[in-house]
This record gives sequence, C-alpha cells and structure tokens, in this order.
Amino acid sequence: MSNQVILNVDNLSKNFNDKNTSKRALDSVSLSMLDGEILGILGESGSGKSTLAKIIVGLLTPSSGTISFDGNTLAPSIRERTLLQRREIQYVFQNPFSSIDPRFTIQDTLLEPLQIWEKQLSSEEKEKKIYSILDECSLNKAILHKKPRQLSGGQLQRISIARALLIKPRLLIADEIVSALDMSVQNQILTLLKGLKEEHGLSIIFISHDIKVMQKMADRVVVLKNGEIVGRGGFNDIDKLGEYAKQLMDSTYTF
Repeated sequence: MSNQVILNVDNLSKNFNDKNTSKRALDSVSLSMLDGEILGILGESGSGKSTLAKIIVGLLTPSSGTISFDGNTLAPSIRERTLLQRREIQYVFQNPFSSIDPRFTIQDTLLEPLQIWEKQLSSEEKEKKIYSILDECSLNKAILHKKPRQLSGGQLQRISIARALLIKPRLLIADEIVSALDMSVQNQILTLLKGLKEEHGLSIIFISHDIKVMQKMADRVVVLKNGEIVGRGGFNDIDKLGEYAKQLMDSTYTF
C-alpha cells in the first residue's frame, strides 16, 4: 500500500425521488482511499453502502458531490467516462447468478470483456489469458463449456472475480460478495481475493454488513448508518470507528 490517494469522494449525496416522496440514501459522504488499500464500507442493509459503490463505478449518478480517480474528476455516469476510466474500475456484485448471463457458457462470459477491451489479441492470446486467470482463481478449465446453472455459487463468484480481473483494473469494488455463501466457501473467497490483490496490485473497496468478515479483509473501514459516515479508521483503534461500530465489536451480532 502506498501513500498515494487513488480515489477521492467529496461531499457525495444521493436522493431517490418517487412522485411526492424523496429519500436521501447518502448524505454528504466524503472519503479517500490509498493506492493498494483494502477500504471497507461497513453498514447494515439500507445504510447506503451499495448506493455509494454504484455511484463510484458510475451505475448511479449522485444528486451532488464529486468523485476523482487518480487525480482526474470522473463524470457522473459511466457512459460519459473515458474508456480507460471505465476499464480501471470494475465491480463484482453480491449475486453471481443474476450478474452472469445464464445463456452464455463460462467461456463466452470470460471472452466478452476481452473482445471489448483487448480486440488486438489473437484467439490464442485470449485463450491463454483465460486459462491463466482460471488458474489464479483455482478453477479448472473444464468448466469453460458449462452454463452458470451447472456451477455452485462459490464457483460463479470466482468466475465473476476472474471476469473483472481479465482487463486489469486498478480498483475492484466487491459488493457483499460472500454474504450468500456458506462459511467455508466464504473463507476460500476471502483468501483468494487477498492473494489476487497482491498478485495484481489492486486497490479494493470491500463492502459488507458483517463486521467479522470486515475484520479479516480491510486495512481501514468507513462505517455508514442511514446514509451518513458515523466512524472511520482501523480495527486497531476502535474509538475512531465510533460508538456504533464499538457496539458491534462488543456483540456477536452481524447485520
């Protein structure tokens, strides 16, 4: 981890408007992230974690506030961002069964980003990259001709991670990626992600509602409650995380 700030979020707010009602999902959120850091975003359901992440990647537009990546201001929508900016921030969703097209084979799923971002590669070079990332993610190439429904949730989440890393992003957003998996598979995925971070020189935004999972992963944590930051810091200095996080640490409760 370096001392260089790779991501800066400044005074970000998001309102969801529905006819006569308006709900504020984020309220003046500001944070920064270092290159090579695993930054945890911790909070219960409805705290604004995924809203924040989707605004960072450009899937949602903020009501106010700005985001900069590697010193450059990002356009609010992913469609308005440069090709390089779109490539450098990748997202892994909570449910791989809904984020991977069920009509595609796993080979088609992994070929798709290479066909978009690595058009200059030959078929043999693309195949070599796919084999390499499968090996890094502890997956057998025999699964390439299978459909998503033929794989377990843990295997599909590994495929989602592999797909994101194929185009060599600098920032990976992992949104509740182990919450639907059993404990043994959770640990495997967390260990895998930490290894891939070192291998690929990644920065990771790791989102979770589970403080025990967060303790295993994050270098530093931002705690969200009702769309506001109520604490931030490392687990070695619980006072900086705020009273809300301290209550979680003193209990066996996870959201």
